Amino acid sequence: MRKSYFYALISFILLGFLIYLSSILFPEGYIYHTDVTESLTVTELYKRYIYTYSNDIGESLAETARIPLFYFIYGTYKLLTVTGLDDSFYVKLKIYLLISSTLGTYILVAYKLLEFIKHKNDGHEQDSHGKHVKIDLPVLIGAVMGGLYYVLNYWATNRIVHFYLFFSSVSVPITFYFLYTYLFSVKTGIKKLIFLAILLSVFSPTPHTVLFEALIISVIYIAFISRRYIDKSIKVTRTMQLLLFGVFYILLNTYWILPYLVSLSVPDAILSETIVNLIGRYATLNNSIRLMGYWLVHPKEYYLEQFRTIQFILSYVPPLLSLTAIYLLRKKHHLSLIIMLLLVSGILLATASSFTNTFYFYIMFNSPLKMFGWVFREYDKFGLIISFVYSLSISLVLYLTYKKKLIFFPTLALIAAVLVSNAYFFNKELVKRYSPEIIPEEFRVVTEMIKQDPEEFNVAWYPGVPNPFWAKNEDVRYTFSNLISSKPAVTTHSSIINYLNYLMDNGNIHYINVGKALDSVGVKYLVIRKDESVFDNFDLEGNLDLQTSLQKLSETGLLTVYLNKEYTGLVNFYRYKISTNYGLEALKNPKELSLNPRTTFIDYTDKPSETKLIPVSYDLSPNNTIDGVIDRFENKFIFPFRHTTKKDDGNAGYWKLGSLEDLNHAETKFFFSNLGLDINQFDYKEGVVVARDGWRKTGGISGFNNVDKDIFLTFSKHPNMINEDRNYYYLSDPEDFKYYWNIIRSDKFDVAKTKALEITLGSNIDPALVPHYKVYTYDESENVTGTVFIYPNERNNIDGIVKIPEGSKYADFSIWSLSDQQLNYDYDLYDVAVRDISEHVAAPSLSFKQDVQCDRECYVLARVLVSKIGGRMGLRIGQTTFEYNTGETEKDRFKWVELGKLNNVNGGTEFELINYTGFNAVNALLILETSEYSQLLGGVRTVNSGMDREPDFTRIYPDITVKQINPTRYEFNVRGAGAATGVVSFAKPFNKNWELVGLEQEPVVINGYVNGWEIPELTDGDYVIEYKPQRYFYFGSIVSLLTLGGLVFYLIEAKLVRVSVRRSKSHG
Repeated sequence: MRKSYFYALISFILLGFLIYLSSILFPEGYIYHTDVTESLTVTELYKRYIYTYSNDIGESLAETARIPLFYFIYGTYKLLTVTGLDDSFYVKLKIYLLISSTLGTYILVAYKLLEFIKHKNDGHEQDSHGKHVKIDLPVLIGAVMGGLYYVLNYWATNRIVHFYLFFSSVSVPITFYFLYTYLFSVKTGIKKLIFLAILLSVFSPTPHTVLFEALIISVIYIAFISRRYIDKSIKVTRTMQLLLFGVFYILLNTYWILPYLVSLSVPDAILSETIVNLIGRYATLNNSIRLMGYWLVHPKEYYLEQFRTIQFILSYVPPLLSLTAIYLLRKKHHLSLIIMLLLVSGILLATASSFTNTFYFYIMFNSPLKMFGWVFREYDKFGLIISFVYSLSISLVLYLTYKKKLIFFPTLALIAAVLVSNAYFFNKELVKRYSPEIIPEEFRVVTEMIKQDPEEFNVAWYPGVPNPFWAKNEDVRYTFSNLISSKPAVTTHSSIINYLNYLMDNGNIHYINVGKALDSVGVKYLVIRKDESVFDNFDLEGNLDLQTSLQKLSETGLLTVYLNKEYTGLVNFYRYKISTNYGLEALKNPKELSLNPRTTFIDYTDKPSETKLIPVSYDLSPNNTIDGVIDRFENKFIFPFRHTTKKDDGNAGYWKLGSLEDLNHAETKFFFSNLGLDINQFDYKEGVVVARDGWRKTGGISGFNNVDKDIFLTFSKHPNMINEDRNYYYLSDPEDFKYYWNIIRSDKFDVAKTKALEITLGSNIDPALVPHYKVYTYDESENVTGTVFIYPNERNNIDGIVKIPEGSKYADFSIWSLSDQQLNYDYDLYDVAVRDISEHVAAPSLSFKQDVQCDRECYVLARVLVSKIGGRMGLRIGQTTFEYNTGETEKDRFKWVELGKLNNVNGGTEFELINYTGFNAVNALLILETSEYSQLLGGVRTVNSGMDREPDFTRIYPDITVKQINPTRYEFNVRGAGAATGVVSFAKPFNKNWELVGLEQEPVVINGYVNGWEIPELTDGDYVIEYKPQRYFYFGSIVSLLTLGGLVFYLIEAKLVRVSVRRSKSHG
């Protein structure tokens, strides 16, 4: 084939790909899909990138600091608006630039890298300033085919939603090329490192990108430093220059590194082993090798059914090509070593296994770096490194075999087949998730209406709608409404979402002044969404119409807008507080319903404000007045939540973490409500640990090799459940789908002498069918003695221990899944094992070490859940063990209880929580010395004596006007303050980094969710509230710009000197 045909074919393929991409992305409409979603108007989009606090949507600060990259994309968009593009084209252009710049960068970098290798092979090194007119065909073919794989591979397709981890796909090949050619060139030229540092200041705006770059730099440096033929002086020089590069890199990225480190911002989620395992459920070694480890896509979805076998085989071609490249480069040990090290390290880091979990879990939960552990929670992110290695291997193999036509053409055909196979999934996902759709006009009308109100306020959009009927794609709850809101939305934080869920609940809304409740978090407008296609929110609008504190402003088929008539402003000055231990239930109580929201705030004792100067009125449960004073010892609280890494998932066996505020990835509401518990208290912002009635397995057994202890399940009532050894195959029967749940129940088996069963199995039941399992136990008369739920783990498997109640004679096992009467289904259960392990169980326990100071006699208290399903729990401190019965038939609630006395315990002391029986939960522990305990009792007496006294409430309050300067700075003016003592509140979600300028104190929590500062004397005048990390952003930006300017000046000066030298030589 003539070379001109090859060039034409390559050009046609690239141009065709870009035209195809345009045809999918650029039709009329708005791209609506989870993290890709943006506001309907982009005129103020810059605020999210310029300001370190910009009503974030649950991201960490490090995930939003992408300023140079943003302006590259936004600038390109603005240039193109002259052609008449509307705001919807911003996201389209962003995705188009993502894929095209990734493809273009790889092709350019790979081409130059292959040329560099070629000239090294030829025995001379190409001058970096040499100009090449003639294009080298084998080099071009390798670069283009590798580039196409780089954007079509499974990892890249799945990560379009995260913009290839914020354009990390661009920084990876750039880093590899510049560092490789720098370290393995004959000449030592620091200019390459300077260019690299400047480029990475644009494409390295997140910790994830830094990790990828650090891995590449480390691997290439190891290969460089291990080469014996390289002179020692060169190694020293280039090592020192690399260290200097590191300094430049840090200085150039100071604009985002500094505010991130100062704020220690993390995503709005609780990290746990359970969540990490869920995210890594598909990240097996086999899937990691094939780039199929993404947690939201089942491996079967990558293949077209009729070509499944062929595509399965083709998925192993890229790793085989990497091994081929390593073999072909065996004489050039440094490049072979680099590819091998990157491949092995990438696969290991992208795989969820016992080996990698040991490493990752240490970093995330036990190391000094655990504050940054969330960066590692998605193992498959390292698939970017694997995909780059595969792409580079494709380029290298094609280049190295070009002259061997019998090898080259079959290899090229095989790679083309891989690209076609990958293109199937790429096209399917692109069409499904990134095809524009029309956003209903009502959203634009409502956001514009709210925007016209000049006052500063928050908006509450409710509910979160993951499945709007007008969209083909699902949304992360509240993301769309948070982004399109023309005024800040409060539903950016899971704790406030929990608050709104409580307010809008059908069982609560009739007893609450919704207007006052919304005002406490600064909400002036409530927008009700009615476009949910799956879940029914009862007659929420009808209930809200009954609220006299709300005024309906507009109503359409999709949205209803209410004005909060109780709204008092974004900034308030409170002179009184009501202290309550009823949690959110307090919103139904007379005191809270009648409070003046301009003068009085609610101080929840289990999420206290810690304000001391203002008068207080108490609304406390009569038997729990200790709650009103115990927060003075909050600095001594011990929170077991900090010492467990497993999330409550409905199964017994461990003490597991949860959040009473239903924080993301630590939700408890679902599991509590399943047990009949309705807990609406707080947990001092430190979570709870939960243990269910059950056992944990002790050592001494492995596998199921004791046949005498095995119980084999039979299903005589279900002949369509076919058993083969330990595998069961369910064949659908229309009779099984008549009711809401499809229930397949085993025959009863004997458990008369059993106290514990271990049940393990694997399943292919679709998780959307909510599969779970139950073990019912019966007495001799076949009366039910107990029911145990078993929920599948992150990989849809069961590994649970069932506690058999005393007096039980029989038990059965049942499989529960949602019925689908339109599409009946089959399923398989494999490796099913039920085994009596009564001799190898113990009560669930949680051990940890904590510093204790108890010189003589001390009192031990604990905040525990007392409930109708409670039982007996224990606490061991050192050598002393306390027990407490948490069973109570009156009110389910968390309360402080006294466990007993402790003597002479100091220093690091072992603690152990033990769950003997029943359902137990613990929030906090407290050890008080005798004098402190006396202070506590004295405080309780004071509270008890003042329970009926009310402060002399005044209805006089200052006039406060608020103005937003930018999302990190608010100014407010006070008139008529009268030098009064009180608390200034700022109704933004609480964050310790907000600062009332002029006060040294950090903010405290007001009304349970917002910021406040206690002021001895408030005088008339102007005040400023500022988000402190923004100052560090300004400072860091100056450092970054000065560094950039200095490096650019150096490069220009070096260029001028080089030109001057050449001219002087030419004039001889």
